[in-house]
Amino acid sequence: MSQENVDLVLRAYEAWNRGDIDAVVQFATPDGEYRPASLAVIPPGMDAAYFGREGFARFAREFVGLWDQFSIEPEQVIDRGDQVVALLRLRGVGRGGVAVEAPICHVITLRDGLCVRLDSYPDRQKALEAVGLEA
Repeated sequence: MSQENVDLVLRAYEAWNRGDIDAVVQFATPDGEYRPASLAVIPPGMDAAYFGREGFARFAREFVGLWDQFSIEPEQVIDRGDQVVALLRLRGVGRGGVAVEAPICHVITLRDGLCVRLDSYPDRQKALEAVGLEA
């Protein structure tokens, strides 16, 4: 099942990058949880956690609304059974015209082919530690 989980995660990032938020939301369980709280900075007006498909859709709309251009590119995806660690490169141009490129990492917990929890981390070391690996 773990290669299936890796493939699922990669398809979700592809949907995100083409702007298909509805498709991304369908990768989550109805009671899933998304926590951007471990990011260094949460933009004003955004929550520390989002719950369910509706919550994730709200997060996606709020976050995408901050950018003129935005993509998340997987650089490495690590199979941990029911968890997938995605080491990513965020690239974008904010509404103010400022270009941003930064690493970001996700630890995604899956059940029955759907995401039940996604935690964001500002760096590789913290994400790997979260699943018991060393950087």
